[in-house]
Amino acid sequence: MILNNSKSKEIVEYGDYQTPLYFTDRVCNFLKENMNVLPVNILEPTFGLGNFIISAIRSFNSVRSIFGIEVNPNYFEFFKNTLTTSAASVVMGVKVEVFNADFFKFDFSKIKSKISKDEELLILGNPPWVTTSKVSSINGSNVPYKENFKGAQGLEAMTGKGNFDISENIILRLLNEFRDFNFSLAMICKRSVARKIVMDLKFFDFSLSDIRMYNIDANVIFNVNTDACLLFIKPGKDKKFTCGVYNFDDPTSKINEFGWVSSNFVSDIEKYNYEMDGRCQLEWRQGVKHDCANVMELKKGTNDKLYNKMGEEVSVEDDFVFPLLKGSDIKRAVITNTDRFVIITQKKAGEDTSLLKTLAPRLWNYLEEHSSCFDSRKSAVYKNAPRFSIFGIGEYAFKPYKVVISGFYKEPLFSLVYSTSGKPVMVDDTCYFISFDNYKHALLTMLVLNSKVVSDFLKSISFTDSKRPYTKELLMRLDLMKALEINNFQNILALKHDLNIDFELTLEDYEDYRVYLTTLQPNRLF
Repeated sequence: MILNNSKSKEIVEYGDYQTPLYFTDRVCNFLKENMNVLPVNILEPTFGLGNFIISAIRSFNSVRSIFGIEVNPNYFEFFKNTLTTSAASVVMGVKVEVFNADFFKFDFSKIKSKISKDEELLILGNPPWVTTSKVSSINGSNVPYKENFKGAQGLEAMTGKGNFDISENIILRLLNEFRDFNFSLAMICKRSVARKIVMDLKFFDFSLSDIRMYNIDANVIFNVNTDACLLFIKPGKDKKFTCGVYNFDDPTSKINEFGWVSSNFVSDIEKYNYEMDGRCQLEWRQGVKHDCANVMELKKGTNDKLYNKMGEEVSVEDDFVFPLLKGSDIKRAVITNTDRFVIITQKKAGEDTSLLKTLAPRLWNYLEEHSSCFDSRKSAVYKNAPRFSIFGIGEYAFKPYKVVISGFYKEPLFSLVYSTSGKPVMVDDTCYFISFDNYKHALLTMLVLNSKVVSDFLKSISFTDSKRPYTKELLMRLDLMKALEINNFQNILALKHDLNIDFELTLEDYEDYRVYLTTLQPNRLF
């Protein structure tokens, strides 16, 4: 029987982080004392060891019926034994009905037919912390049907997305199943999942009076390094699509509020500047993706020769080797040199790489010798693509000047990147960039993007505890023209001084750049 958080295949498949009894007690008492939850009926849709059920019986004198669903037969049998032995005295007067079933195949009419829509229902638990791609990678089956779950609401199906958290699907399904009932939902989940749910709620025909997120310390509770919370949702007459953020240990002090402001999703409603939210006049691109760093990424040794990450000397045609910056290299306002290099096999995505056999025979032989690295790449983008293909490549990648941001930093920092060697600098796929032929246009873009007003705006629409706070989608929301209008020429000069950039800028340069942005039509980029 698997009753711990080891990294076995079964634990991975079920996203198994069992909530300890002391904390399920705290959650139930919290709901009763702080949220005035007094349920008659309780549903625990993925009950595991059953700690939430035991705590609910202890905490809520009002409860009469508890229903639980659990797919793992080991946990199901463990909890049944618990009910008939040590906990038998606890459950007197409360009807507990449990099902050893797959949540995604379960017929909820078995529960809904036994409870009144008017009686208060508490949907409580800690659904699996695992993504569909993770389950698929171990050939697991604990995933939702490939169905258009959101189709009734006019959205693309959730399962049509490449990857998503199973807990997100479970919570949205529960909200949909019990939308006509008098329920409260309280679920432990990753904060990223809670945000996705708030984002999705706008597209469902839900009436909600209260959405809150209470941050918890997952490292202490589950011994896992991730950001987690207790998500609380209560129905009502309003169409509420914003969520207040609190700490579980300090539930009366609101930290901030995130959610929908008109048609825009923002991370901090109070600090949000709606005037800057629009379409960027220039197109952001993601850096080069090859998924074969040991072969494709090189460094120059003390003897001026190139070596790959395996320590092998690499001698290939120079025309296909370019300077490289990774996300971790983006630390200064201006970057003109790097000791990294990358092999570029194509000038545009989809280009026939077999031409390398003639154009660059040494490179072709090198790639052939390491073909197993390319053949083992798992990303779907390489399927049916030419051999040794890369992505994030096009005419834009070969322009001489780039303004670059790492997607992983919490504080947005934009760097002006170019090489004094004459070759364009490539960036890896952890970075996003705008490319230029004109140095001063690139310099002014970098200065505007590093201004406080832009930094504040980006932080108000991004979630800095996400794995990748800054994405192309988010960066494309910044109206660069509006940001330039707010940052007048004197502000730009002050920014240049603060960043210690020794390059002359004139008012004519500023005006030329403004005219340049004015001539661009954002809609043509999409």
